[in-house]
Amino acid sequence: MVLIFFEMMGARALGALDLIGDFAVLAGRTFMAVFRRPFDGKNLLNQFQSVGVNSVPVVVLTNMAVSMVFAVQLAFGFRQFQAEGLASQVEGLAMMRELGPVITGLMLSGRIGSAMAAELGTMQVTEQIDALECLATDPIQYYSCRGSSRPW
Repeated sequence: MVLIFFEMMGARALGALDLIGDFAVLAGRTFMAVFRRPFDGKNLLNQFQSVGVNSVPVVVLTNMAVSMVFAVQLAFGFRQFQAEGLASQVEGLAMMRELGPVITGLMLSGRIGSAMAAELGTMQVTEQIDALECLATDPIQYYSCRGSSRPW
């Protein structure tokens, strides 16, 4: 009974170490591929377009909704102390300094991360990544570093 417990714990520990090792290898290969030629500037600009400019409406709409709810809650709290006039100033500062960047980061990471993961998952299912390996092309450099996995 004790031997089975230690076998299971050892297998889990080895699995975790294997996963950490695979991640370290991927991170190292990606870092090295960033500095390899050829560098495709057009793909980078397309990436900036899709990640930055195309995300503005979603981020603005979400920030506006959160800001309105925050303003209502803040006005209710300030009304208890007869300081309704300060609510707009405090709300503006709090949104610009604290809550706005957090919501922007959450929306961008969710939108862009899910789009990239879906595209790479589709490429894996349709064996496009395996085809690149057969053509002696490094898929990490091609997809991760050259900006080819653009979210649309």
